Amino acid sequence: MSADDQLDLLGFADLDPPWAPTTPAGRKPASEYELFLALRPDVVGQYGALRADVELLQQRYRTLASKLRKPSLWHITLLELGKFKGNYPRAALNAIEAACDSVVSRRIPVAHEGLVSFKPSNACVLTCSATTTQAVTQLQQDLAAAFRSRRIKCKPSSGAHMTLFYDSEHHLPMTPLDQPLSWIADGFALLCSHKGLGYHEPVRYWPAKP
Repeated sequence: MSADDQLDLLGFADLDPPWAPTTPAGRKPASEYELFLALRPDVVGQYGALRADVELLQQRYRTLASKLRKPSLWHITLLELGKFKGNYPRAALNAIEAACDSVVSRRIPVAHEGLVSFKPSNACVLTCSATTTQAVTQLQQDLAAAFRSRRIKCKPSSGAHMTLFYDSEHHLPMTPLDQPLSWIADGFALLCSHKGLGYHEPVRYWPAKP
């Protein structure tokens, strides 16, 4: 689903200036971008605590060594909203934000209970507990319903998980963790992935309701 396709579905012309992704200083603009909604452990202090837990996993599972994605890329995808090149139509972005505004999200205690490699993506991921998966799935369904009511195309991510790294040489079978890795999702974010740059630009954040 391209940005132009999203705009066609909305059924009206975009008269406002488009939204332009912000390229990190000293880098060339990405050739392609992707918008998506996600949960992130970005509340103050959570990255540090979660990273310490993951480093303990590195000591036990040597295949994790030196392959981890940057903590700023750690997330649980909710909905994929499509790829685009250059700028993004403002009307389409406004419609996405309006759909998100209409959804009441609750605080989600996230518990990762296992490690496994996904095929064919070669992603090594942290899986989530049944309780976490149920809460994430409910939020995905609420968001998808809001998007469908506004004729916005979206694709829910399958199975709540957080990717740690990609490795085509080693495949890890489902491995339960001795202790769950836990953090709190206090809201969800609209992110823009700058393909090839290893950068997820925050576009907007919706805090969970009390």
